[in-house]
Amino acid sequence: MKTCVAADFSKSGKWVDAGCGWTLQFICYRQPVSMHVIKVWLQKPNSDVDLNDPAFLDELLVKMKKEMRDKGLDDNIQLSWKKQPDGQVFHKEEEKRDEL
Repeated sequence: MKTCVAADFSKSGKWVDAGCGWTLQFICYRQPVSMHVIKVWLQKPNSDVDLNDPAFLDELLVKMKKEMRDKGLDDNIQLSWKKQPDGQVFHKEEEKRDEL
């Protein structure tokens, strides 16, 4: 047995029985997603490491997710890199000079 309902906006949007064969407008809903952006600065232990190498980036995400899980964050957290317009994730920070 099918039971179909519709929102009747002439009755403040209350649910009312509706024929399952009726063609009506519909509303879709999904849980809102919370997104946070975190800036990361890295210091290279040696100059041979390419910080934008996909294998390095993947390994770093796995380690970061494990660290977050170990600190009690939800296991279904999704991490990703935000690529800049040039396609790179990390850029070398220019040294700041003090002007006299």
